[in-house]
Amino acid sequence: MLDPPPTAVVANLAYNIAIPLIMTTVARLPSVRRWAVMVQRELGERLFATPSTKAYAAVSVLTQLACRLEKVRPVSASAFRPRPRVESSFVTFVRRDSSEAPDADEYAAVAHLVRLAFGQRRKTLANSLGGAAHAGRTLTRDGVRAALRELGLREAARPEELTPPQWRAFAAALGAEPPA
Repeated sequence: MLDPPPTAVVANLAYNIAIPLIMTTVARLPSVRRWAVMVQRELGERLFATPSTKAYAAVSVLTQLACRLEKVRPVSASAFRPRPRVESSFVTFVRRDSSEAPDADEYAAVAHLVRLAFGQRRKTLANSLGGAAHAGRTLTRDGVRAALRELGLREAARPEELTPPQWRAFAAALGAEPPA
């Protein structure tokens, strides 16, 4: 572990490392309270995208579970020399208070489920998660549908339809599903 532990991430991130670096620091460095990052515009949009939009992805859910957006500022390609072929965004966000955010174990469980579901985002949750391992058991399609019903969600819901708090509740409901 780093000594002293970092409290902020300030970086101009290349596209290929931006998501892994942000997700790793969110999940594994609880001492980090603030991020100020320059990223490619599409990633900046994806981090805090809203449900049922094309940009909404696993990274959106997982970032928003743990963090709160402060600001997104567009940065034109003309601000750089040499000029890149892409537009950028400067994004600032902060970690949610512990009363609002899942603890490390819950975050890991939700992250596992979110990644499984968004790996097949065009399928319904029942079809993409039925047969998957979660919380020490194998999920069933009927169990997934029952959890969705319990939360007042459509049985045919797809991954991009659930808000981050709904993902958290969904993971908790599935954790309570009896073993198959």
